[in-house]
Amino acid sequence: MIRKDYLVTKAQLIARCAFCDRTKFLEDRILLETDNFYVLAGLGPICEGYVIIATKEHVQCYGEMNPVNEAEFLRLKQKTTTALISAYGDYQLYEHGKNGVCFTDGPGTKHCYHAHLNCVPTSVNLQPMLSARFQSIPVGSMQDIRASCAYSDGYLYYENREDALIFPVSERLPGQFLRRLFCEALGEPDRVDYLANPNYPLIWATKQRLGDALGEGCERGASVGAAPGRDH
Repeated sequence: MIRKDYLVTKAQLIARCAFCDRTKFLEDRILLETDNFYVLAGLGPICEGYVIIATKEHVQCYGEMNPVNEAEFLRLKQKTTTALISAYGDYQLYEHGKNGVCFTDGPGTKHCYHAHLNCVPTSVNLQPMLSARFQSIPVGSMQDIRASCAYSDGYLYYENREDALIFPVSERLPGQFLRRLFCEALGEPDRVDYLANPNYPLIWATKQRLGDALGEGCERGASVGAAPGRDH
């Protein structure tokens, strides 16, 4: 939920958004593009293979994504996780529902309010830590995410090969909350600040390793693979 003391128009959000304006990220970072989504090599990678699935439409989070685009998103997510397993052996996915990276909302805090799913190719599993701190709700479909989004101020979404969980969050979490936890768990605390440490060599290594698997140069409307078994 956008704070009432910091209301801005949708046009202002889009103008300042790191995902809406393609000039704000290098076209070379786009590994796959479909009608409604990008797969991007993330700026300041947490580790090699770190990619982001972002919507083209400016929606606050995946819980507010148009259901018409759900099947396309799920196919793309399946293709991405399959590529990560093939290249790196495992993956962890997360989203800060209604939180992100593009404009300041107070001292030292950044928020974006544009749906983007972070994909980290690692076996480091933060789920037990999150479950110890927050209430967890199993996710069986995108409808579960939409419901949580509708009835909570924000949420954390977390998925790996064993579980898909959503954690409703009412407290004000610090910016880059899960990114910070991953960087610390991987022994790379300097990578928390992706602007100060964009790490382009690691971006290009990601592109080289995942480009073919994700269908580099894929045009809009192209197939992105079969529908996944789990619809989340």
